[in-house]
Amino acid sequence: MTAYRLVGVANNRTWGPDTKNEELVNCCMGDLKKYQFEPSMKFERIGKICDFTSSNYQKNLKDVNKNTNEGANSFEEELQFQTVDLRTGQKQKGNIYNKKKILNKQTTQAFTQKQQEEDNLYSSRIKTAEQKKQKLLLLAKTARINARHRIFTEWSIEPTPVWTVECEMMFNELPKKVIKLEQFKIDDIFFRGRVLYYDKRIENINVKNPPSLIILNKGANCLVCKTKDDQSLMEIVSDEEKNCQGYTTNSSVTTTTNSNNNNNPLLVVSTDQILACLMSCTQSKYSWHLLITKQGNKIIIDKDEDSIVDLLTVNENSIDAPTQDNENKLNSLQALGFEAIKINQRFRKQVLLKNEMAEQYDNISFLSKNSKTSDVLYRYRKINLPPLIHGTSKRNCTLITRGEIHAKIKGTNSSYIYICALNEYDIKSHKNWRSQIENQKGALLANEIRNNTSKLQKFICQALLSGCEDIKLGFISRKNANDAENHNILSIQSHKTKDLSTQIGLKYENIWGILRFIVDNISERPDGKYVILKDPLKALLRLYCTHDDDYH
Repeated sequence: MTAYRLVGVANNRTWGPDTKNEELVNCCMGDLKKYQFEPSMKFERIGKICDFTSSNYQKNLKDVNKNTNEGANSFEEELQFQTVDLRTGQKQKGNIYNKKKILNKQTTQAFTQKQQEEDNLYSSRIKTAEQKKQKLLLLAKTARINARHRIFTEWSIEPTPVWTVECEMMFNELPKKVIKLEQFKIDDIFFRGRVLYYDKRIENINVKNPPSLIILNKGANCLVCKTKDDQSLMEIVSDEEKNCQGYTTNSSVTTTTNSNNNNNPLLVVSTDQILACLMSCTQSKYSWHLLITKQGNKIIIDKDEDSIVDLLTVNENSIDAPTQDNENKLNSLQALGFEAIKINQRFRKQVLLKNEMAEQYDNISFLSKNSKTSDVLYRYRKINLPPLIHGTSKRNCTLITRGEIHAKIKGTNSSYIYICALNEYDIKSHKNWRSQIENQKGALLANEIRNNTSKLQKFICQALLSGCEDIKLGFISRKNANDAENHNILSIQSHKTKDLSTQIGLKYENIWGILRFIVDNISERPDGKYVILKDPLKALLRLYCTHDDDYH
């Protein structure tokens, strides 16, 4: 290009040089043949420069990507172009915008009429008896809805201003408390009472014609004896105190020095009913309380008179839990609790073989003279409770307890049985037990585990404390929805204690760890009277100090 020379062109027909003149073309364009041109020139798409609409421009860019013959340089040059018209395309209205909205005049009129009827119902101009009845029913329905939220806010005992909070045990922390089962040890001390054989024939039940539950005398005692009323437990505790080092006996009270309190082993005494309430406390919804007496290294855990611990709750973990102010008084919270106690006592009597004694020992000490001999075998046991895995207290803990054995299997496999029952009170529901007991036993059990988790965990803990390997679970329903005295036995299921605990999700190392954690918190406090209370509003246990030696 250094030797550039200007060539004059004269063409009268068209613009530019005359293509028919070969000499002129070779003179002007001959040197350009050695330069390689791109296969796609700009002037080939010069008509697309004037297309300013965004949709067409984007479409052209997609065409550039699809064209594999074009080079990368041409695509970069294409991206340098910017649209001048930034107006968005106008949306096309479909047929739905052209249609007029049709108001449902009938629905509006019905709503207005209903609102007027409600205003007349609540007004003071109520004349007819039917309107008064509707108003009462509506008020009762509102009270039931409010009661569902209020049922868990009732305290089993009101803390006084003198009481002081010693500690709080949150439920979300208790599943982390575990012990080593290798160091766990249980020894039998002695037996009291008697036990009969279990009648296997009663398990052959026809749901269409189920057997009736027997009715006992009204004078039968349904409540479990307290810890301090059992003389056998108190005698065992006094013998264990003599074996402990560092104790000096002054009259009837045993005291220790502060230096020996941290070294001597703990001695805890309670019944299986109370211990099961503590071991399964994470699933409890209602408020309950226990009385605790601490004297040196001895801790006595007892219950109050007419305590809610004696009641067997019904559908405690259900969404539609029973309320205390139910329309039907037979379905109130307290009435269902007493009904469940009677059902379990009658059921345990009915499944036994009469006049076939399996084992018999000395009579129990807490049985009154007027009452008849109970067909229950009481097992007194001594349990060595090891410390927590990540706990601070490493003191030895000895637990003295009493468990119940209801029957014994007749035959070579002579194991002890714990008998319990679940009861149904709403037999008019679409998912009643009679419609599920034959073909849906697994679904029925899973539903009851979900609705009665707390009660079933208590049953398993009591069976574990008494050393029963088998559990007989009965399903008992009312004959009539408004009759709380007459019942039918619909089914009896047999379970191994370990298998049922696994199905519920109950871990042995955890329930013993919860009990050891509570005992450690009590042992760190000075001697005195304490109350452990389940808060009805929060998922926690509170330990109160009463500061009153005559409280219980």
